[in-house]
Amino acid sequence: MTLRLSDIEDLRELEPGALKGTLRVLGVLFHAQFVRVKYAGILGEETEAGHGEQKPWNDDPESLCNTWWYQTVVHVDECRFATIEVPGFDGVYVLLIYPSEL
Repeated sequence: MTLRLSDIEDLRELEPGALKGTLRVLGVLFHAQFVRVKYAGILGEETEAGHGEQKPWNDDPESLCNTWWYQTVVHVDECRFATIEVPGFDGVYVLLIYPSEL
C-alpha cells in the first residue's frame, strides 16, 4: 500500500512545524502527525537542505514539534528518517503514524 497525502483527513497545523490528521488503513483509524525537521551540519550550521543530523524545526522546548520528536517510541538519535514535503506547508516533515487507541 502506498500512502498519499490525499489519504490523510482533517490535516491541520497545530502550531508552526506540527501538523496532525487522521488516516484509515484497512478500516483501522490511525493518527498521522507531521514534525517539521531541519538539519544540524558538522560545523553547527542549520539548514533544511538535507545534510547533517535531523532536529525538530522549532527549538522551543515547549513546542509540540519538539515534544513529539523527542518522545516517539523510536530513538530518533539512532536513525535518520525519510522526509516528505506537505503541499501548502513550508519545509520538510517526518510522518509519524500510530493507531488511534494510543
